[in-house]
Amino acid sequence: MIEKTIDLVDDEHVLFTVTVVEGERIRSRREYHLAKFAHQDAAEVCRQACPEAFAQEPSVQSGGM
Repeated sequence: MIEKTIDLVDDEHVLFTVTVVEGERIRSRREYHLAKFAHQDAAEVCRQACPEAFAQEPSVQSGGM
């Protein structure tokens, strides 16, 4: 199982932590210190930095009406 935390440090910095857990044991943990523009969505910046962390989520498609 993959656990993700997204912490907005300020308008231009994000701390993104990805933890891979097997049962009760932590297999690996990665921390990303990311920069972003104030208008960017923190989750999207994290998705671009580590797409495999979001691979298990259903994809979101936007469509106009």
